[in-house]
Amino acid sequence: MSLNDLAARLLPSPLQVETLTLEDHGLTLDVKVTAPTAPCPTCAQSATCIHSDYRRTLSDLPWATLPVRLSLQVRRFFCDTSSCRRQTFTERVPTVARPYAHTTRASQAQCDTGLALGGAAGAKPARAAGPAGQPSDRAAPCS
Repeated sequence: MSLNDLAARLLPSPLQVETLTLEDHGLTLDVKVTAPTAPCPTCAQSATCIHSDYRRTLSDLPWATLPVRLSLQVRRFFCDTSSCRRQTFTERVPTVARPYAHTTRASQAQCDTGLALGGAAGAKPARAAGPAGQPSDRAAPCS
């Protein structure tokens, strides 16, 4: 099984692994979205014209004891709908992360720990879990 085959099974569609770097301090996956279009979050119309791109760095749950980090390349699109108030938008990858948050798996693990153990009691195990367990001021509310 090749790295691309393994990544296709482990990562949600439409992500593609560009590189995988294994170092002493952790595992970094450089991934990008492969979908040719993205829906505007305001008007829901599909957009194809790319404005620019940038990388988001997301903490994920550790693999064994190794911290995992996703370096996700996301694109900004122009909204083609003339009546839409939004001129540009960043593509969303809801199966991976909410806007401004860790990966959905890491966010859920953080919420589960907080709800099970309470605020102060849950902070110690969260810190021990590594970067994905760190509290975030931008974390999404628990669901």
